[in-house]
Amino acid sequence: MPQVRAPDVRIALVLLASMFLANCAPGQEGEAPPETFATASAATSSDETQDCADITPNSAYTECFRQRALAALDDVAAELPKARTLAEAADAEYSRYAPDSTNADDKMPLARHLAMSHQNWTRYVEGQCELESTAAHGGSGTDTLRQKCRLRLARLRLEELRSAEALIDGNR
Repeated sequence: MPQVRAPDVRIALVLLASMFLANCAPGQEGEAPPETFATASAATSSDETQDCADITPNSAYTECFRQRALAALDDVAAELPKARTLAEAADAEYSRYAPDSTNADDKMPLARHLAMSHQNWTRYVEGQCELESTAAHGGSGTDTLRQKCRLRLARLRLEELRSAEALIDGNR
């Protein structure tokens, strides 16, 4: 029987979650574009252990990942307003073509879906990183696994936001 490596399992879980979340948006039909999955696999294929590989002891190793995860989450927080601004501008531009609509959701679909996507992502990170850290069964690696997960998923989210910005800006 072939041996399954942990990075392969994580990539598979991220891809499955991406497919699931992409099809969870209310009122959305069809599949997520293939580039969504290409971005996911490219971002998760890097070996995140290289970030803090030369650091010992274990507490410093974990702290290294915690600091990197916080910095990556700060990058996501800084990128989100840029994506929101683009989405709102595109929505305003599009709403000129539907001036009689009284439904606010019709006038701001990109901004609304961006907010919904980010809320779903936040919940996903909490659950996924809890799942991955549980693999250590409360041992000394528990928090390290959690921080590695947060770092990896924040980097992935940053790429997703930038891809969404390019898509939104390219369609205007």
